Amino acid sequence: RRLTEAGYNPAWSPDGQAIVFATEGVSGPRERRLVSQLQIVDVATDVKRPLGTGDAVQPSWSPHGQRIAYWGLSKSARRVLWTVPAAGGPPVTVIDDEHLNWNPVWSPDGRYLYFVSDRSGSSNVWRVPIDEDSGRVLGEPQQINSSSQSLGLLSLSRDGRKIVYATDESKSNLERLPFDPAAFRVAGQAVAVTQGSRAVRSAAISPDGRLIAIDSTSPQEDLFVVRADGGGQRQLTNDADKDRIPQWFPDGSRIVFYSNRGGSYGAWTIRADGSGLQPLPHGTRDPLYNPIPAPDGRRIVASLGSRGAALIDLEPPAGAGRRLQALPSPGNGQVFSATSWSPDGAYLAGTLEQADGAAIPGVVVYSLSAGRYERLTDSGIIPHWLRDSRTLLYLRDDKIFRCDLRRKDPRLLLAPPPDSAFTSVSVGPDGRALYTVRMVTEGDVWMLTLAGEDGAARP
Repeated sequence: RRLTEAGYNPAWSPDGQAIVFATEGVSGPRERRLVSQLQIVDVATDVKRPLGTGDAVQPSWSPHGQRIAYWGLSKSARRVLWTVPAAGGPPVTVIDDEHLNWNPVWSPDGRYLYFVSDRSGSSNVWRVPIDEDSGRVLGEPQQINSSSQSLGLLSLSRDGRKIVYATDESKSNLERLPFDPAAFRVAGQAVAVTQGSRAVRSAAISPDGRLIAIDSTSPQEDLFVVRADGGGQRQLTNDADKDRIPQWFPDGSRIVFYSNRGGSYGAWTIRADGSGLQPLPHGTRDPLYNPIPAPDGRRIVASLGSRGAALIDLEPPAGAGRRLQALPSPGNGQVFSATSWSPDGAYLAGTLEQADGAAIPGVVVYSLSAGRYERLTDSGIIPHWLRDSRTLLYLRDDKIFRCDLRRKDPRLLLAPPPDSAFTSVSVGPDGRALYTVRMVTEGDVWMLTLAGEDGAARP
């Protein structure tokens, strides 16, 4: 029988009478979209109660029922481990540092909290001694295994001697396909632009079509540029900060992206040779995401946290400072998140979100002259304009679709090869090259056997 209308990563209480769950599901530490909360549901009565933890995912109930471990985002976007009393009360910090820490799981005796972290340079299993009653940490983290593979989703055996986990050996790379913009069809085979294990998230083609800016998600979130033929790759950033979604200014002089390198997320710019890294102030304390320059380069559109999209004037009158114009609300407590600016400057394309960040499927356009939103499709994400400023490409069910602004006629453009998925699509400046990020998903289940009290393990 159904206990709740939604919920993810459920964990039983030791007595089997309740389940704790999160309002957002996660399978990895890098991508988060919502401010998730923990709730406990009584199995007999279906009554739910919140734990009041702030952002929290992947709960794990301690073996004697006292505490619940979880991880979530801090205000500075760190991946932090906490525990909280199951009866309610203030959370206690377990691990709070610059590393990706996630997936906490209690040992069956309650003496350790196991978790996954990249603190050794790659993703591995760690544990920290802990007092189950108070949540107080009793020592330094100890590494359990050594592996170069990305891993997670831990589960411990009842005797605490074995750990099973899943590895993620997925690869995401950029490909180029010849495209016929008149017939709206792919006119040839895909050619690899990037290769290897580095995970590409998105790509933006320079105005002259010679360079492509890309951002990676693994082993860390950095920016690169590469020639359109795949040669001459150059790394622009190389640090623990999260640098995301690069976009070119129309004159090709700079790349704008968003990053948490200033303590909270904001807009930054950098030149294609890696020089000139600097913040782009937006005049408020709100976190800023996904800045996109206008075709004339005088403004950007960006998302300002839960406030939704706003236009930021990059050329205000002397002494006036940045001028910010919030876009009108779509209504019903929703916010608009822009992903592409039409080449003629007349429209923004994007999607809608609930106030808590939950995505609402479907492509939406905003007319800057009319100040009005219009939904084009009932499904799909990440729309991108073609050069005609009337046709949009977008992703749906791992495939690429197109839709005309006037006819509103969604049609399949391209399906990926078996066992893969498209995660990004963009078009070259002449409209004759389609660039896609295609992810090939692979992974295995492994088991560690703990050998001895020191926690040494063998696969």
